[in-house]
Amino acid sequence: AIAAALSSSSAAPPPTTSSKKCACIIFVKNAKFIAILKRLRPELKNCNVLSEATPKNLRSGLITAAVFAGAITIATRSFGRGTDFYVPDDQTILTVIQTFFSSTESEHVQIRGRTARQGRDGQYKMVLCSTHMEGKFFPKEVIAASDPPANHPTDGSAGDYDPAPAISASIAGILRTASANSASLAKLLTTKRAAKTALKTEGRMMQQRIAKDLDTQSWAVVRTLQNHTSTLQKKLDCLVQESMNKQTISKPIVYVMLLDVSWSMDEQPWAELCVAYNAFLDELNNQPSSFKSTVTLSVVFFGDVATNYFTAALDRAVELPIHCPGGSTNYQAGFEMAHSIVAHPTYNSHDVRLVFFTDGVPNQSSKHLVAIQHLHGTLGPRLTEFYSIYFSEGDVAPHAIIAIDQLVKNLKVPSQILQPTTMPELKAAMASTVYTSPMYRQ
Repeated sequence: AIAAALSSSSAAPPPTTSSKKCACIIFVKNAKFIAILKRLRPELKNCNVLSEATPKNLRSGLITAAVFAGAITIATRSFGRGTDFYVPDDQTILTVIQTFFSSTESEHVQIRGRTARQGRDGQYKMVLCSTHMEGKFFPKEVIAASDPPANHPTDGSAGDYDPAPAISASIAGILRTASANSASLAKLLTTKRAAKTALKTEGRMMQQRIAKDLDTQSWAVVRTLQNHTSTLQKKLDCLVQESMNKQTISKPIVYVMLLDVSWSMDEQPWAELCVAYNAFLDELNNQPSSFKSTVTLSVVFFGDVATNYFTAALDRAVELPIHCPGGSTNYQAGFEMAHSIVAHPTYNSHDVRLVFFTDGVPNQSSKHLVAIQHLHGTLGPRLTEFYSIYFSEGDVAPHAIIAIDQLVKNLKVPSQILQPTTMPELKAAMASTVYTSPMYRQ
């Protein structure tokens, strides 16, 4: 598609300017896509690049060179905002090709505005990849397309169902249908952008409320210290007491760990998970006693079915078994078991942090998403953290994990996908789920 856009921009200027020559700037989302473009299109291998890594003393020259007739430049999105690509003569048409869909209208306007400046002729083209847009702009459609066909075996004989092809076909079909009419496509994209913006706005407001609460608590401590005119030691004693009081009144917590025990986890993957699980326990046990005393740990195994391996206070936690139990990959059973545990009246006053671990995709339909909604319906704001850990040598989480992450975020629950590929990375990922602060998770 990019090759076609390049060809049309150089070979077919607008009819009224057919005698003019073209320059082209291709805007990409980030530096990763620069390497992808150069690898896929030979004609782009030696073209100029403008990115955050470009030395500042070279940027001015590259910006000037980008508007020369016949020039092709690849630039990251930051150069689409405010950079003046001035075309000095009226015999050159600057074509801008945008290869991603902006989350904000203002960025889209800025990038489009890099051409046709100061009365010059210009062209603008957008080339979109439906796969890149799936999780970000079409989360509901991803969930709807995740169910396997009615004739897909449910006994595991056909292996785990991968919804990726069906999801890609569904989103591509929606975009293709809308593309038949430019107004319909514009309306669709505008609607999707507005929904994404609303979700971001809600997230920012939540962060602002949390920050405001923390600021109020900080100033309360300052005022407490100011009121003590005695020695420094007494001030420190007062501060410690204030901290202990806050720990004492903090809510008790249930950590629910959903662990995939399917056959693909047997032998080495299971041994690595056991090491990572122990690292998680070590991290919890290294916390202050006032915190540890509030923690309940629940470990759920899910394969063909789900089992409650144990649910107990932290000081009664047990190690994982030596051998992986085995089975298929039934997400739904795991989340339903988690629901049955935290819905018990014993935990009515507890916050819940859920850690979901898997190395594969579900062999059932997307009914696990319904189970997550039921879980949230029971817990509401008490579901405070949701971590999805996908352990695989691949670097891309499957659509099922992305769909879970999007659903949880839509429910206004902090959610994060962790994608370790080695045992040390898995240990770090497991240990990081102890904390709610992004700084500690990083």
